[in-house]
Amino acid sequence: LMMFPAYALMMRLLPEEPLSLLTAGIAGFWLGILGLNVAVTGRDVMLPGGGVEVLGACNGLDMIAQIICVALIFLLAFRIRSNRSRLVLLLAAPLIGLVSNTLRIALLAVFAGQGQSKGSFLFDFFHKDGGSLVFSGVAVFVFGMLYMNLLEKELPPLPSASPPNQTS
Repeated sequence: LMMFPAYALMMRLLPEEPLSLLTAGIAGFWLGILGLNVAVTGRDVMLPGGGVEVLGACNGLDMIAQIICVALIFLLAFRIRSNRSRLVLLLAAPLIGLVSNTLRIALLAVFAGQGQSKGSFLFDFFHKDGGSLVFSGVAVFVFGMLYMNLLEKELPPLPSASPPNQTS
C-alpha cells in the first residue's frame, strides 16, 4: 500500500513517449515474427488494412507497475532467501508486464488490420478493461509460475515416506 504514492509520482514524472515507442516497436517485432507485413513508424503499428497508435494509456506502464507490485507482495509474503533469485524476480517483473502488453497491442493491430478497429466488439474488448485484464491475468500467472519455480528450488526436499515396519 505504501507503493501507491510512489506509483502516482512515477506516472507524473516519467515521460510516456519512450515507453510508447518501445511498446510499438516490440509489438511490430511480434507481428513480423508471425510473417505479417508490418510497418512501425514512431508510435504507429501499421498493417496493410489499418493499425494502431500506442498512446500513453496503452504503453504498458500500468501493467508493468502492477506486476512489480505483485512481485513486492510475493517477496514479502513468501520469503525467498537467495539474493540472486530476488534480483531475477525484480528484473523479470517489468519484462513480463511489457511483453504481455506488447502482445495485446499486436493483437489490437491485427484486429485493426482486418478492419475491426474502434467500435468493433473484439477491438473494444481487448482495448478496454475486460480484455486487457486477460493479458494482465496472464502476466500475473507467468510471474507466479516463475516465482513458485524459484521458491521451490529453495525448499528442502520432502522426507521420503517409508512404509511402517511390519513384524510377524
